[in-house]
Amino acid sequence: MIKPSDRPDSQPGRSGLQQSQPPWPELLTQAQALEVRLQQLQVGLQNLLALEQIGSPGATDTKLSQAQVANLHQAVDQLERQIAHHWMGWQYWRQPFWQALRYGGLGVLVGWGLAWLVYRG
Repeated sequence: MIKPSDRPDSQPGRSGLQQSQPPWPELLTQAQALEVRLQQLQVGLQNLLALEQIGSPGATDTKLSQAQVANLHQAVDQLERQIAHHWMGWQYWRQPFWQALRYGGLGVLVGWGLAWLVYRG
């Protein structure tokens, strides 16, 4: 005899709705990886700036460290743009926007209908 809990369609999280939901764990993992990378770049930049302040007597070392600092600045700027593009882009907010519009609009219509029924009689 098959128990209701043994059927694959009765298990929570196994319905067809799961495919339409955004991949939250994957997005969180990517966001955490980006944050870790940003922190690494910031620490590296701080270390290079500290080394630059200590100063080295050779002119070639100064030029090399300035080039490294410039490269790190560019990497940090690029990473910040990527993070901003990911969180502010339409692709990220598209599904929550339409769900809020759909369910919020449905709530307004139901509320108007109930108010009409109450005030009609």
